[in-house]
Amino acid sequence: MKVRGLESWRDPTGTVAPVFLMSLPFGALAVFLPLYARALGASGLEIGTLFTAFSLVGVFGRPLAGIATDRLGRRPFVVAGAVLYLLATVLFAASFTLPVLYAARVAQGVASAIFWVAVYALLSDHGEGETRGRLFGLLIEGSNAGSILGTLVGYGLSVWLGVVAGWRAAFWAFALTNLVALALFALRTRAARIPKEEPVARPARAPTLALLLAVSFVVECAYALTTPIMLIYLQDRFRASIFWIGVAYAPAAIAYSVAPGYLGALGDRWSRKGIMALATLASGNISAVTPLAPNLALLAVAWLLLALLA
Repeated sequence: MKVRGLESWRDPTGTVAPVFLMSLPFGALAVFLPLYARALGASGLEIGTLFTAFSLVGVFGRPLAGIATDRLGRRPFVVAGAVLYLLATVLFAASFTLPVLYAARVAQGVASAIFWVAVYALLSDHGEGETRGRLFGLLIEGSNAGSILGTLVGYGLSVWLGVVAGWRAAFWAFALTNLVALALFALRTRAARIPKEEPVARPARAPTLALLLAVSFVVECAYALTTPIMLIYLQDRFRASIFWIGVAYAPAAIAYSVAPGYLGALGDRWSRKGIMALATLASGNISAVTPLAPNLALLAVAWLLLALLA
């Protein structure tokens, strides 16, 4: 017996659960990479370069990965990306010097370029017009939930063992979860069977694609400029420990882990353009408020609104 509407919440690709496991290092990297790099003796410029290296690899790698997945199929690149993510996690765990940390970051960039292009294409193949947004939302939920859990693990180990020893213990644990994720990708990931004469989706018009690329470029530039120094800025601005910054961000983190599936369903039902415009406007306004916020409590509210709208 099928419950009406329940089928659309299932994962026909077999990717959501392993993405959850594979995403455990993401949150720890976003929060603790600047602190760990500084503990290894990195300057502010070198910390920024760690983030730039990851982004540059994606700029050049994602278009090539897109062409390859169209010609050779999605599943092989999903598995290859998972292999590279495992390698990057092992390198992060074994990064006793800055050169090894740079190598890990580049490996992660290659993995990201290959994996996410392939997995998004795979979901697009499976999702019809009325379910595609929900499938993407479920995938994002799984990734966000994994990132949040990984952040908690990294935080607990860093408090217990210190930043350096805690980092290494966390990433050896993440290497094990990435190994399990790799096995699940290899065993469970299923490609959609699509007749060659039927296009998966209507191609975007050139002006629309150019606009989307321009918006993405500007947003990513802003993200790349602020991410390496955000945690350090918040510590200096509010004289707050990592614990209290984590408490302030917790409501938004929970929203990021449970809301995308429902928001994706809204995109399937209503205007995707309208939702994208609202999310972009909200993100810009909240980013403008961040340096003016008098305390972490106000920032917590702003971050929560951003998570619900974006």
